[in-house]
Parts: sequence; C-alpha cells; structure tokens
Amino acid sequence: MPFYNNTIVGGGPASVTTYDKDVLLKAVLDGDINPGKVFTKSFDLDQIQEAYEAMDKREAIKSYIIMDGFERD
Repeated sequence: MPFYNNTIVGGGPASVTTYDKDVLLKAVLDGDINPGKVFTKSFDLDQIQEAYEAMDKREAIKSYIIMDGFERD
C-alpha cells in the first residue's frame, strides 16, 4: 500500500478574502484601523527589489512602498 493513500489535499477561501474589502479600506482611510504597524521598512518605488530582499532576509516584516504623491504619516 503506497504512503500517499493517507494524503488529503483540501482547500477553500483564505480568511483574508472573506472580508468586505470596501469596508476595510474605508476603516483604514477613516483612521479606524492602522495597518502601518506591520510595515517595518520604507522604500521608494524604484527600490522595489531591495524591499523584497529585505522581507526575504527577514530584515523587514512588510516593506512599505512610497509612490510619488503618497507619503506615510
């Protein structure tokens, strides 16, 4: 009897996809939720490769990308 007979593959929606994104976006924009606490390093858009590398090396939890016209408070 091969070992893979006891293997189960399951799936379903990720919990993050079940929330109403419009409600969450409004809560962030209204200041009710502060998602910025997970962003531990900031990068300009032209430093996108460095941002991914910092996360890969565990130097940043999440990288915050600054785009022209948008700045982090």
